Amino acid sequence: MQTNQQPLVSVMIPYYNCGKYIAETIASVKAQHYPHIEIIIVDDGSDAVEAAVLTELVQQHPDIRLIRQENQGVSAARNQAAAHASGRYYLFLDADDMLLPDYLSATVAVLESRAEIKLVYTQAEFFDAENGPWKLPAYESLRKLLEGNHIPVTSLHRAEDFHRIGGFDNTLHTHEDWDLWIRMLEHGGHALCLERVLFRYRRRRDRSSVTNQLMSGKNCMKESWQNVYIKNSSLFCRHGLSFYDLINQVSHSRKKSRFRRWLARLKK
Repeated sequence: MQTNQQPLVSVMIPYYNCGKYIAETIASVKAQHYPHIEIIIVDDGSDAVEAAVLTELVQQHPDIRLIRQENQGVSAARNQAAAHASGRYYLFLDADDMLLPDYLSATVAVLESRAEIKLVYTQAEFFDAENGPWKLPAYESLRKLLEGNHIPVTSLHRAEDFHRIGGFDNTLHTHEDWDLWIRMLEHGGHALCLERVLFRYRRRRDRSSVTNQLMSGKNCMKESWQNVYIKNSSLFCRHGLSFYDLINQVSHSRKKSRFRRWLARLKK
């Protein structure tokens, strides 16, 4: 049962050939203790069999809105969902991950009471091929975030902040969430990590996830990071993280290492 006394949360799920997992993901959203939710799924050009799996499942849940588009990538799929969303708060959830029942109740309460918080995420756990805690660090500062993303895409935020910065960058096919958070926090505000495990991140047994593909290809990871650096280069420069700063830091570290080796030889 829904009530209009609480703000609407739009839970948006990009779907691409994910028929093995989508039922569990939807069930986890349906099991939320928070009562005022809309679910939007964007099928990003799945093949006929996988699209049919999704169609059959959604027919069992007439309250779910299903949108289809030609394959354009996960950023475009999420932006498409947001274009049709009505919620005050947005949550993007991948089609193979899951929420625990108190996720939305806990995170909405933070955004409702603390205007300075722009992002809320929670501690997480791996499941399926790997089980155990996924220890996510607390948000310290924008500079720390620029050193590398530690905030999952499944983080609650305000719709107005998402649209103010133009949503996801469709040209980024990985680390698009890192870029989104950088832009969302660039001009102030904070992120908060709740110390409760309320999010479950699937490690696929077939190692077909984007994370697995990134980790298996070092050049892919490097290029992906560099795309975010280049796009936000002036911001990285202002925080002492330009290519010049980083190369000088590496050079200085190597010189110190050579000096220590030289001292060690003198002491022998």
